[in-house]
Amino acid sequence: MDEKVARHFEKARMAVLRFVEGEGGEATLHSMHAYSERRYFIAHKRFSELMETLVDAGLVVYDVGEGVATLTEEGRRLLAETPTTGPSPR
Repeated sequence: MDEKVARHFEKARMAVLRFVEGEGGEATLHSMHAYSERRYFIAHKRFSELMETLVDAGLVVYDVGEGVATLTEEGRRLLAETPTTGPSPR
């Protein structure tokens, strides 16, 4: 993956995590997808890949039946350790 593309993907990943945090630690897949597409132009297959990385890393758990992602303690720890850059995810 091109370095610039990889940096953009990681920035979007962290922004989506911050979005979930801003929603009280839980967000619907629909709202996360809309945010990712609107702010970072990441949608559809690429958004699926983004979600897979968040789940595989243990940063969120995803309830398929409810369509809701919940921030884990590991996700909260990562956000606490990572400085924010740019506007808040709204």
